Amino acid sequence: MNTFGLHRSVLFAFILMTACAHFCESAAFLNTGECPDNHKPGDQWFKPGCQRCNCMEGMWSCVSCGVYSFDNIDLTKCYIQHKTELDYPDCCTPHITCKGDEGFDDTLLTLG
Repeated sequence: MNTFGLHRSVLFAFILMTACAHFCESAAFLNTGECPDNHKPGDQWFKPGCQRCNCMEGMWSCVSCGVYSFDNIDLTKCYIQHKTELDYPDCCTPHITCKGDEGFDDTLLTLG
């Protein structure tokens, strides 16, 4: 791929990831150079911290969860959890658990 094509691909990927970061409620980054851990173009893998990464020719990218805001949660009675054992994007979905809910755990409350 010539330099112009590579720059155009990087720009397109950046625009796509930026749009997704805004509309998909996720965060993304793009690295140029070889993919880590011997990944090859076309590979997709999951990293700790709820991330999905993709290897492309001459670059690689990862996306992860965005930020959620919950304004009306009483943190003395409820807490927010993520199912971190799941792969991206399922691990991003926040689950609100309150006193009286199945599986409620007092030790997870923020008592600050």
